[in-house]
Amino acid sequence: MNADGTDARRLTNDPTSNSTPAWSPNGRYLTFTASYADTSEIYLIDADGMHSRNLTQNPAKDDWSAWSPDGQTIAFGSDRDGDFEIYLMNADGTNQRALTKNSSVDKHPTWASDGRFIAYECSWDNVVEQICLMNADGTNQHVLVSPGYVPAWSPDGQSIAFYTAGHIAVMSPDGSALREVAWGGDPTWSPDSRFIAFRSPNPPEIYVMNVEGTNIHKIADGCDPAWSPK
Repeated sequence: MNADGTDARRLTNDPTSNSTPAWSPNGRYLTFTASYADTSEIYLIDADGMHSRNLTQNPAKDDWSAWSPDGQTIAFGSDRDGDFEIYLMNADGTNQRALTKNSSVDKHPTWASDGRFIAYECSWDNVVEQICLMNADGTNQHVLVSPGYVPAWSPDGQSIAFYTAGHIAVMSPDGSALREVAWGGDPTWSPDSRFIAFRSPNPPEIYVMNVEGTNIHKIADGCDPAWSPK
């Protein structure tokens, strides 16, 4: 659909549940998760919904794809080692490899605009979800804020939005300047970093607001919004 909610159109049409879409940086492709009874896979489609292909092809649960800024690499979450970890693969699905190897859950990766860092959701204490940060090669993993869920890095690289305690919060990439801006979850940024689209808790509806949390307005029914890069 358009950013104002008009011209909504269906891209996928299969018996599985399709969710968590992510745009390629050039706007030509989308990845998404197709969920089955006991597993889930990450698929790639053209922006018009054509030419669907399975990228992960693994019996595990694969989800939460995120494109690197140069479009060459996709980060994603997978439980193929027993618990969810962050993995990387080439944009064509080749060279799948683990980036985190922790004894807890790591998921929902999001890239910094310069491609040097990845923020993600972690639960290292196995009690509460946190927002963690690491270098793009998996080194220097550390907690930014707790609790926190589903981080989304702004295109200008200056902020990370995330869900916490029923609200969307925004902070600097070092975890400072944290502020709650609205109720809801699953934030996604506009290309100019001036607006955030998000999901309302119940029923599932998609809203847009200014980054300051003002001018909140509904644009559609649904969940898992993903703003195109162009």
